[in-house]
Amino acid sequence: MLETSFLGVVDCFHESILAGQHALRIVFPNLNGAQAPVNVSAGLGGDLAARIDKFRRACGERVYADLARLNQMDLELLRRARAEVLRRFELVPDRLRKLRALEHRVQILRGATPAVEIEEEPLPAGQTRSIERPPIEPPALSTQLKRLVQAIPHLARMRQLFDANYYHGTLLHFITRGAFEGRQPHSLFDPVFYLRTYPDVKMNPLAHYLKYGAAQQRQPHPLFDAAFYLSRYPDVRAAGVNPLLHYIRDGASENRKPHPLFQPDYYFARCHEAWLSGINPLVYFLEQDAASPHPLFDCEAYRNAHPDAANPLIDYVLRGESRPADSPFEIMDVPANAARPEQQPFFESLRRDQLAANSRRVMPIHAD
Repeated sequence: MLETSFLGVVDCFHESILAGQHALRIVFPNLNGAQAPVNVSAGLGGDLAARIDKFRRACGERVYADLARLNQMDLELLRRARAEVLRRFELVPDRLRKLRALEHRVQILRGATPAVEIEEEPLPAGQTRSIERPPIEPPALSTQLKRLVQAIPHLARMRQLFDANYYHGTLLHFITRGAFEGRQPHSLFDPVFYLRTYPDVKMNPLAHYLKYGAAQQRQPHPLFDAAFYLSRYPDVRAAGVNPLLHYIRDGASENRKPHPLFQPDYYFARCHEAWLSGINPLVYFLEQDAASPHPLFDCEAYRNAHPDAANPLIDYVLRGESRPADSPFEIMDVPANAARPEQQPFFESLRRDQLAANSRRVMPIHAD
């Protein structure tokens, strides 16, 4: 039983789903556990003590004693299965954020009002917080109508970057509610990030980006640097197209870089399942967080230095630490600095004679 690829336990069901998806990600990279539950008990009635007493009286003391003895094996199997599920769940990168996202999608599929994602202060290392979220009160009908009227001139544009499968809902819902609840219409457009970065935006953030923001080289997501993309690829700049749409439609399949710290060929070499999946590599990285995206950014080393980080690269970018620093040279568009914790694994992998041979170009070598 413990060797089962997709082990499930009811009282930690969503943890079971995520652990199973993670275990099978190489063979089934598109496995989606966000399904509405079926065959769910409507409730057993009464508390546990009352149910046990009723059962005990119904079958008699002798039969009850035999059943209780036999049930110990089931309890031991359940205990071991629960422990194994939680052990596998601990192996899932960024597991708490993914757990919230899974529960959010299941709520939508069940027709329930999804929980709101609330920005929270980071917790000390080793601590976790409850994943409970208060329900969102739907906006007044007049507010929804106002938002819809404002968005009507932009509907054709918005459809270009609205992924109904990713959103698990309709464009109408996004216009009237979702955009203002921080829900993403596409994995590479983050309304919360966009509004926080550009406080002058007073309309639907997706509509603003598609009509104005792309031409102004504004960033739609922490890991898509429009200015970098257009500078690196003059053919895209000359064509005058929306850089994000170009990347989604053509650039990703052409192994173009969306951000200085995301090197597609390096990522594919480290994460073969991403290459096998055929999915946009940046999208795969955001969803699976399966490997480091650049030789000068080691995800594990960054997490060790910042245990509160969800996605390490997004956290790094949002902290402003990815801005160019003084350095004698660059590797794949990123300034090299052996003092930075996320870069240390790269420099530790080099022999000292290799570093010494390039010390004038790279940096001074100090004795330990």
